[in-house]
Amino acid sequence: MSDDPAPVHVARSAYGRALVVAVVLVVLVALVAVAADDPGGLRVASAWAAWAVLAAWALFWRPALEVGDERVVVRNVLATVVVPRGALRAVRGRWGLELVTDGGVVPVWAAPGSAALGSASGRRGPADEGAALLDPLVGPPAADVAAPPVTRRVHTATVVGLVGLPVLAVLLGATA
Repeated sequence: MSDDPAPVHVARSAYGRALVVAVVLVVLVALVAVAADDPGGLRVASAWAAWAVLAAWALFWRPALEVGDERVVVRNVLATVVVPRGALRAVRGRWGLELVTDGGVVPVWAAPGSAALGSASGRRGPADEGAALLDPLVGPPAADVAAPPVTRRVHTATVVGLVGLPVLAVLLGATA
């Protein structure tokens, strides 16, 4: 068996991806307008444009929920969390999907709840669908076996970009 099995199901927001494409198009139009009007301001505008695209990508493109036979991978805005099958204790969420583990609660950005989307119609939202996929993986802790560890990896480059690009833009603006 491979250490990195292919996911059985991957949940992502199609709306979020369309929103990122729209942000990229708006940013490109804005950069063209700045270049035509004030070529000197293009450096500052480019830093802010890069920040806007990075923020949109991190918020709306990256988040995903990958449900496999042996683990669940939650890709959120600033971190990826891997929850092995034996570590998942419960699935909940009215406002958004949350995985309950021995180590705490893991929110799932890729699966907002139907209540968070304003669905009064009773339709199932992404959190409801995610919970249905995850229910078979939920289990009580084994008495004689330690639960596998939940791992968390921070997206350092994204954090540095989200903090550093505005600083760069301000510095470029101060020297212009």
